[in-house]
Amino acid sequence: MKKTTPVLMLLCSLLFALHLPLQANPGKNYSIKKVEAELVDSPQIPGGPSKRSAGKAGQWLEIDVTFDRHDTKPDAPKFSGDLTFNYYILLNNKSSTKEGKPTLLTGTITQNEAPMEKGLHAAAFLTPQTLAFFFDGKPPTTTQQAIIDIGVSISDDTGVADQYTMKGKPGWWDNQTQLESVSLVPDRVLSKDRTPFSALSWDYYLPAKTKSGN
Repeated sequence: MKKTTPVLMLLCSLLFALHLPLQANPGKNYSIKKVEAELVDSPQIPGGPSKRSAGKAGQWLEIDVTFDRHDTKPDAPKFSGDLTFNYYILLNNKSSTKEGKPTLLTGTITQNEAPMEKGLHAAAFLTPQTLAFFFDGKPPTTTQQAIIDIGVSISDDTGVADQYTMKGKPGWWDNQTQLESVSLVPDRVLSKDRTPFSALSWDYYLPAKTKSGN
């Protein structure tokens, strides 16, 4: 009977370690690669009624989520079904609130028809009025002034597929201690089709599912 040499044992250990990542999450079909935020001006759309705004021109907070779809099943459909994106936007407005807590805005957007590609994009928006309201009438002029962090999770019919955060640890929005230190406000996050950007960038962003489900 031959004895196992130290070199052979080392090689077996390395091969086992290299194999582990391949089995870490074999059913994961979506992965979020990047989340970016930017303050953008309202689009100027010609041809509409010439009505002046009663207020000053404001800026929207646009959130751009880059993700990949990489189904491993040979019979996977070319286009996905419904994908649920949950957004957690932690505003940098502690000094503007009576409670002395930053505000956590949350929202859910359903996207669909994601092709089997890398570098897909989903979008979410905060209105200029929302930013003005939660900053006590003094909306931020830079993204650094506007947000502390943004978290995003993506789910399909099998459950949560991936989650991502710009700065902190993914999943901080489920931490009870974290939630006690913020003011939670739901339903303030808009899909692209509910904004004046709806007619723009159709080749860039995935479509959001309409309320009728069509």
